[in-house]
Amino acid sequence: MKLIVGFYRPATRPVVAASMFPWLSVAKLLIFFVLVRYLLAWLRLKHNFGCMMKRIVLLLLLLCTMRGAVTAQEHKPQEAAAQEMRPKDPPRDSLPCVLYPDLPAFNIRLLDSFNVFNTYNIPKGAPALLVYFDPECSHCQLLAKALIAGMDSLSNINMFWITPIHSMTSLRKFYTDYHLADYKNIKVVGRDYEYFFNDFYGVHFVPDVALYDEKKKFVKLFENSVKVKDLYQLTHK
Repeated sequence: MKLIVGFYRPATRPVVAASMFPWLSVAKLLIFFVLVRYLLAWLRLKHNFGCMMKRIVLLLLLLCTMRGAVTAQEHKPQEAAAQEMRPKDPPRDSLPCVLYPDLPAFNIRLLDSFNVFNTYNIPKGAPALLVYFDPECSHCQLLAKALIAGMDSLSNINMFWITPIHSMTSLRKFYTDYHLADYKNIKVVGRDYEYFFNDFYGVHFVPDVALYDEKKKFVKLFENSVKVKDLYQLTHK
């Protein structure tokens, strides 16, 4: 499972600075007062070397503890602001792929880096499987092995392997390593250079798999993986 990043545009909101909380300054003054008092007490005992060493160790521990506490307090407002700025996941039933169940039309750059296939041209009459993957993702590679191993059960499904990555070299290597050309029902392998799939299906991780029926109607979105038996059952009702 590989995280997809770089496609979100979080709303701009100023981060709340720690200086906006005046009580932090008061806390620092109290800490300083305690340290000064402790230092004076330590100086009064400087004639006793053994006691002095113990005091030094305790003073260092106290300094580390107080520093950690102040640092944690200063970071809390920034962490809270950063949490608010993160985009919230929409409910799954409000995703475009659910609201608009017809198979969408979007462009896929083919392996030759020149020609483009539009999914509008996917014909009716057979289920369609859109596999969104990263050639270098280990989970995607495991999914490829599983689907290929069960290809006899999935021969009625037209497959379209789509990646968001820029490297066509990695894509061609994946195509060759897994012998995708040997399977007639793998119709297209290419790059979603407009990042349509990511937004339309609400993708956060790859692999993601979208299944459509023979009428090009949305059936189900499988996130992170899919089992051959589930695809078989959904397409052999």
